[in-house]
Amino acid sequence: MRARYWILIVVAAMACCVASSGQADSSGGSAFPLKKGAVWTYAVHSHASKATSAQIKVVDVASPGTWKLQWNGSPVEATLNADGVLLRELRHVGAAGLPKIVPMADLRWAGATTWKDATISGCSPYDIHGTREADEAIDVPAGHFNCVQIVNLGLVKETYWLARGTGIVKKVYADPRGPEEWTLQSYSEKK
Repeated sequence: MRARYWILIVVAAMACCVASSGQADSSGGSAFPLKKGAVWTYAVHSHASKATSAQIKVVDVASPGTWKLQWNGSPVEATLNADGVLLRELRHVGAAGLPKIVPMADLRWAGATTWKDATISGCSPYDIHGTREADEAIDVPAGHFNCVQIVNLGLVKETYWLARGTGIVKKVYADPRGPEEWTLQSYSEKK
């Protein structure tokens, strides 16, 4: 009888520690809710074309901690880590144009405020240097959000604004030919 109470106390203490630790949960954490069927729709403004739209969809769970996404029609993997989520895509790299999975964004809302992801040998242009800049309240067509601003420096500078419970609210891609800006129009989870 006494052992059962100790087990209950230990389990309750562990649950309290997990709940108060701020660590991401198995659904992608509160800053980027990765749930099968979730859809983000964005207005895209670019120097090169008229305003268009883009979508990010969570297609499936690939394995525990990894999700398959469609990022505006292209396959992307999202892998949860202790501090955030790493987005990777298939690119053809090197002189031979070999297909390799390389990081496209590292969105860390916890832990160190600066980081570097070294990619596979031969893909150094795809290294990502990241910083978590500041908390910022922003307004987009989907509403008003309190966000953390994350900057990734890789081939180009990309700035992301993430809101807890919503994910990417805004993204600015600093293309040398002119910036491209994504602003959240809507976010939904399929039941």
